[in-house]
Amino acid sequence: MLSKMGYSLGRIRRAAGQARGIALGNRATRQAIARDQFFRLAARFTDVVLADSGTSQYFVSTHDKVVSRRTFRDGAFDAEQMARIMAVGHIPIAGRTVLDIGANIGTTSVEMIRQFGARHVIAFEPDPDNYHLLSLNILANGLQGSVVAHQLAVSDRVGAVEFGRSKTNWGDHRVMRGGRDPAREATSVMATTIDELVSGGVVDLGDVSMVWMDVQGHEARVLAGATSLIQAKVPVLTEYWPSVLREAGDLESIEHVIASNYRTIINLGDPEAPKPCAPSVLRADDVTELRRAERFVDLWLLP
Repeated sequence: MLSKMGYSLGRIRRAAGQARGIALGNRATRQAIARDQFFRLAARFTDVVLADSGTSQYFVSTHDKVVSRRTFRDGAFDAEQMARIMAVGHIPIAGRTVLDIGANIGTTSVEMIRQFGARHVIAFEPDPDNYHLLSLNILANGLQGSVVAHQLAVSDRVGAVEFGRSKTNWGDHRVMRGGRDPAREATSVMATTIDELVSGGVVDLGDVSMVWMDVQGHEARVLAGATSLIQAKVPVLTEYWPSVLREAGDLESIEHVIASNYRTIINLGDPEAPKPCAPSVLRADDVTELRRAERFVDLWLLP
């Protein structure tokens, strides 16, 4: 009886706290809280809802508690961080092509065109559910002539690779190496390499302004299969997550690739930190200094 009462009181306190937040917050805060509550409730009735950010629309999954939930609540996923990243990088993408590797449901692909003036995005997303939403979001925003999506992982080899799907965070699916993770649903997906895409005429490196890469610890493998892209000196925006890279056995590999092929690193810090840190600049051969990062950070790799 006491445990049930404690649980009930806990729920009452949380509800009261949310009510105070709605009452005391500004209009944007109240709207965000209301959208978040609606999203949680909608999961009981539907698999997909439509998020309207004002300039773009996104079909999102009510079963994804991170990318889809935040997109429904706040607008395009990490839109503020994306704008900050692009401002710091000073990469001229207007009228050119962007490669979006690990495109998820397409928020980066769509905003690259809508906000930053890219002419063309080539997007890669191996997960079937994310790819389905990515395809819907290309259509929902009228970008079927501007964004080309491929249901593929990008790696260092062509063929099937083992893939682990997170049950709650659809932005944390990843190519697996060296054993299975009981917290993930194991499956296989098809993979290709940047070099294969270039040789096959799918990617024209002469028109590529940058790569946006978020592949959950598989970054070293992507770059290992991208000799042509590295030689073309294309800037790369990448997530760098030391603990996950170490788990995959690729921490030293990516540090070697960066030190050997890039001139400068701009560390943009943890995109989920309460307050964004000021960007810091490192020489590429000082990349090992970033091992101290507790979580992931966003990096510009500049040739």
